[in-house]
Parts: sequence; C-alpha cells; structure tokens
Amino acid sequence: MLYQNERKTFLIEEVILTDPHVSDNQETKIKKALRLYLIGRLTVEEHREGFETYFEMFRDGNYTHAIFDYLKLEYDPPQSRAWFVTSYVPRYGRELKERECYVAVIEPSNMFQKMTTSLIGGSIQKIYNNLHISYFSDIEKGQNWLLKQ
Repeated sequence: MLYQNERKTFLIEEVILTDPHVSDNQETKIKKALRLYLIGRLTVEEHREGFETYFEMFRDGNYTHAIFDYLKLEYDPPQSRAWFVTSYVPRYGRELKERECYVAVIEPSNMFQKMTTSLIGGSIQKIYNNLHISYFSDIEKGQNWLLKQ
C-alpha cells in the first residue's frame, strides 16, 4: 500500500496488470496502474487529502492507467464533489493535458453514488478528450479494459 489515511477510508496502491489468458508463445501485456479505493463514509478532508496525494503520485510516477475503486463507497459529502469538479479536475487539465489517461471506474453499489459518479465522469470526458473513462461493475472487467488501452 502506497498510502492510506488514518481511518482507512482512502487507500492507494500500485497494481501490475497482466492478461491471464496469454498463451506461452504470446508476448505478455503488462501495464502499471495506480489504484485508489474509497471505502465507507469519507469526510471532506479525507477526500481532498486523498485525491491530492493520488494526483501527485499519478503525475510524478508517469502513470497513464488508473483504477478508481468506488465499490465500497457509501458516502462522500456534496462539498467533496464540488471541490473535485472545481479544483481537482481543472488541475488535471492544466498539469496532464499532454498525457493520454485511462480510468477504469469500479462503480459503487450505492445507487446515489453510482449516479453522481457517472454524471461527473461523463461531464469531465466532454471537456478533456485525452481522458478516457469507462465504468465497470467489477474489478476484473475494469482491468481487462485497461490492458487493451
């Protein structure tokens, strides 16, 4: 684990993606991705600190592939989403505008969180055409999509 906050509601780890269906005579595709987990009920401070940390690791580690694992996210305050849209997303646009990035979002099981996640993500993709976001119900499907990118 590269990062976890005190309450373990925001975790970051590097994952190595490989295709398990590659035969012995084929070249194995390997990709490095930075995965974040949002778990339970986050505070505004945890959300901001976690995403700031994630952004710096993603940028400085020259990652192009990301997994946002929201499966166990129960709640994040509206102020967190507002900050994400007004501060985090524009920072992405300024600092990573030359980098093609692929994000596999593992959707939350909470219906409200699922709706807000897809609304925000869809809007972001309309603004930044170097950011490719796709949504999945489980991690395996998301990892397989990232391997193809």
